[in-house]
Amino acid sequence: MLLYSPHKTPRLSYIIDFVNKELFNEPMVITTDKDEFIRYEHPKLNYSDNEFSEQEFFIKSTPLLFETGIRIQTIDSFELNYYKVFFSTIVNKKM
Repeated sequence: MLLYSPHKTPRLSYIIDFVNKELFNEPMVITTDKDEFIRYEHPKLNYSDNEFSEQEFFIKSTPLLFETGIRIQTIDSFELNYYKVFFSTIVNKKM
């Protein structure tokens, strides 16, 4: 699986490494090259501010994985599909 992110940071790499070890048999690879991501013909995950096409799984990014410092985070948990979650990634699509 290919993951697109506009920035490759140590935090993002750590999370992807963790997810790879816990969930996938094949490693997820991070790219910051939008054109490479769009051309890719296998499963792909877009972790950015903008969705490119309907042929991808899109998760709207939050700033936390792109930050480099340590600071207190305001975390408001809520329920989504019967699961507790911390960061909203809901995207309002125009109809």
